Amino acid sequence: MVIVNELFNSKTIKRLCSDVKISVSQKKTASEWLKLLESGQLEKEKQNDIDGLEKKNIEIENLRERIDDLEYGITARNSSYKSGMLASGDDKISKGLIAMFGMWFEMRATDDKRKRFGKRSKTIKAKNLTLMTYWAIHRK
Repeated sequence: MVIVNELFNSKTIKRLCSDVKISVSQKKTASEWLKLLESGQLEKEKQNDIDGLEKKNIEIENLRERIDDLEYGITARNSSYKSGMLASGDDKISKGLIAMFGMWFEMRATDDKRKRFGKRSKTIKAKNLTLMTYWAIHRK
């Protein structure tokens, strides 16, 4: 014996919906939506929306990479080296060390490592730390 439970009692539905009047435009709209559901058109629309969002995500990621390059790429690093050279004043030894470190670092490190170092340097400056203090706190 199978017992089927109805979600709503049909008498209750008749009683609650007896005063509801559906206009012609509502009937037309409902039938249009039912046709869209049956034809799968709404699924196509949903997939088009998903594809559009995926494209936007790719564009956003490309913009993030571009911003990262602008903030920590070769041009930003050159600017940082130059400002370090100017900040050292007339001290030729400091200027020489900054230039040597810059050349050594550009030749030795990968682009990713150079960007990470730039981000760390920015953090160090923002927190008013020294390089050694930062290293001591964050070493692995």
